[in-house]
Amino acid sequence: MTHSTPAAPRRAPGILLAVLMAAMAAGPVFNYGVGALSATIVDSYGVTEGQYGYIITAVFLLAGITAPVLGVLADRIDTRVQLALIFGGCSPRSCSAPRGSPTPCCWSPH
Repeated sequence: MTHSTPAAPRRAPGILLAVLMAAMAAGPVFNYGVGALSATIVDSYGVTEGQYGYIITAVFLLAGITAPVLGVLADRIDTRVQLALIFGGCSPRSCSAPRGSPTPCCWSPH
């Protein structure tokens, strides 16, 4: 009679841990940036403090609403696909700023 031992669970690679830690750090860094740069943003874009508050409220409400949906999707999608979506999705957005805008762009369309 042979007894089979259960297979040990697969461990995630270390790079995945580093990527997820960096992704989790993005929220507090954004939160700090929003607070530290609020006066500059209000002055630069000509919005009132109340309008700025509405914008920030909308950002955090959308994050709260979409978090459960994205959590369910993350449970169903392969890790490699998730990483491809995260990094592939960030690249085009960072390059989509119009010419002359204050938003940094990864390439200059001259």
